[in-house]
Formats: sequence, C-alpha cells, structure tokens
Amino acid sequence: MRSSVPKIAAVALLFAVGCGGSDGGETSPGLGVQEGTGVAYVSAVDAQRLGDDAVRLEIQGDLPTPCHEVKTSAQVDPTRPTVINLRVWSTAPSDRVCEQVLTPFTTSIDVHRLPRARYSVIVSGREVASFET
Repeated sequence: MRSSVPKIAAVALLFAVGCGGSDGGETSPGLGVQEGTGVAYVSAVDAQRLGDDAVRLEIQGDLPTPCHEVKTSAQVDPTRPTVINLRVWSTAPSDRVCEQVLTPFTTSIDVHRLPRARYSVIVSGREVASFET
C-alpha cells in the first residue's frame, strides 16, 4: 500500500531537523540543533511485506542539498504495539559548502518480528502508511 504526503505538507509535517547527538556526528530529530545535520522531506512511504513477520518501508523524499545523506530508524512503539515510529533525518559534512537545491532520495528500512496485526507507520506524529502482516 502506498501513501503520499504532498510536498508542501511534508515541509510543515516533517520539520525533522536533525538534533541532539551522538559522538559520531549522526543525530536523531527532536532534541536541539547540531551543526552538520538537517532535514529530510518525506513525500511517500510504501510498505512491502517480506514474509509473515517482516516489512520493508520504502521511503522517498528530498534532501536540502546534494551533500546531505539520509538517515532512518524504525521502532515499534512500546506503548502501542501496532504502531511503527519511523524517523527520517539527514547529515551533512560541516566542512563543505554545498548548493541549496532539493535532492531526491529513495531509501528503505526493514522491520522484523512483527506479530500478525494491522500496523500504522507514523512520522512526526502523522500516519503516512499502513499495512497488515
């Protein structure tokens, strides 16, 4: 099943500024701005079954520059076991100057060991896809 989010809505919906951080320079959204990290504008998420208990989330969108690299994580919500929280952000080297032009990306992430159920995929508090195992 494929779900699309209009790009204008994606900018407001997924203001996923990479923030807070680990020692490796990669960060996750939502904690505070860190140099070298940035947004990833998600335009579509497609859930493809990989078997009885797994799914591949195909993610399409745009990065703010060609220097940015997309990062993802997916985790089943411990308080709502049929919700998968998908986080999408980007990192960029802080020592390079890069033109500000939206750059398309496509990436995927696999989620395993899913009991039989109907799942919702959530990005920044909004459902962007759903699927059944």
